[in-house]
Amino acid sequence: MANFNLNMEQELGTISPMYFAPMIVDELNYKPTLFYSYLSKMKEHIPAFRKQIYLNDKGEVVHDTSSLKRDAIQYMKQYQLLEFDTLSGKQYGKESLYK
Repeated sequence: MANFNLNMEQELGTISPMYFAPMIVDELNYKPTLFYSYLSKMKEHIPAFRKQIYLNDKGEVVHDTSSLKRDAIQYMKQYQLLEFDTLSGKQYGKESLYK
């Protein structure tokens, strides 16, 4: 619920919760961070994933990244690098990705 009209009544289908924040930022017409922009593009290729379960751009469930299209595999690899850098690495992307 918002205190102003949002047009977010579209059917979302199956998506990973990590995409919610970029979707809200987009709906509010805020300028997204580079990371949110990246997630928005990634959602087009891999709408949902969890452990070894991936939903491809056709809505089909696959169980390893080699079953995804080349672009989706690249998005997933880059996401894993960003995730590692943020959580365990030296946070090289902190300044540029999250502002």
